Amino acid sequence: MIIAVDFDGTLCTHRFPNIGEEAPHAIKVLRKLREKGHKVFLWTMRGHPDLSRFPHVNKDTGEYIPQDTLQEALDWCRERGLEFDGVNESPEQFSTSSKQYAKLYIDDAAFGCPTVNLHSGAGRVVDWGKVAEYFRNLGIFTLEDM
Repeated sequence: MIIAVDFDGTLCTHRFPNIGEEAPHAIKVLRKLREKGHKVFLWTMRGHPDLSRFPHVNKDTGEYIPQDTLQEALDWCRERGLEFDGVNESPEQFSTSSKQYAKLYIDDAAFGCPTVNLHSGAGRVVDWGKVAEYFRNLGIFTLEDM
């Protein structure tokens, strides 16, 4: 299965341009999917710096901050043992569309995606326990995987 997964609100709480609190079980579930041969692609609005389009400005000094929010997200995942099969791209070219191709999209903003409040002030994130249960119901995960 080809799975596209969002970053903010999905793998961690929303704190853009910073990285929020890690969503419980997110990394474990995605690593297990990759171990089982599924393809996992990062599908995010985070990007490499483009000061001509989206400058980050220090509000005290007015200086540009060339923050590479995409690389920070990739490094954060890599530090936790999660690699992706691609980033904001389809696994193979299906058309001239720039839309990311996947069989399943996991995104806190997707209609019907299960979310949970971590604790007061942290915000909502994808409920990866329910996502893991979904994969168990499909026969992808066993009880031992969970």
